[in-house]
Parts: sequence; structure tokens; C-alpha cells
Amino acid sequence: MLKAGITLLVLPGLLLMFAWWFDYKAALDCLYAGGSYDYVAQACLNDGSQAPFVSFAQRHPLGVNSFLVVSLLGLGLTMGGLYRRRQQSSQMNKNQ
Repeated sequence: MLKAGITLLVLPGLLLMFAWWFDYKAALDCLYAGGSYDYVAQACLNDGSQAPFVSFAQRHPLGVNSFLVVSLLGLGLTMGGLYRRRQQSSQMNKNQ
């Protein structure tokens, strides 16, 4: 229970970080090339037009919110696993 909880706590954050990083890298490459990045179309605009900024969470609300819920589930499992481990160790101390 503890290992699954820690995995569910950490893994969604890492996956979200990698997804955000690839999105950020595409926008940064476009800006370095002298263009304007269209966040909705995920394309570089080289025609001089400006695209509005749309945050990653606004473009991917289901993914961000799902990862948050899974991380909270992982936190709950981790806390439950630690509580169970503490209960087991206190029972072992009473038996000795």
C-alpha cells in the first residue's frame, strides 16, 4: 500500500512536468526563431501576427485535474500505509 501510494503521489507530477516541458520547449524554440507561438493551435506563427497566451492548465484541464486527483489518491494511500505500518509496529512492541 505504501509503495503504490508513493508511486501514485510522484508519478503524475513527473508526467505532468514532462508534458509541460515539451510544450514550453516548442514555444521557446518559436520565440527564438523570431515568431509568435499560437498556444491553441500549437504552431509557430511567422507572419507577424500575435497569438494570445493560453496557459497549459487552460488548454489541458482534464489532464491537469486528473493528475491532481491521482496525486491526492497517492497521498491518501501513502498516509494509510504509514499509519498501518505504525499500528503493526506498536502491536509488535506490546507483544514483546
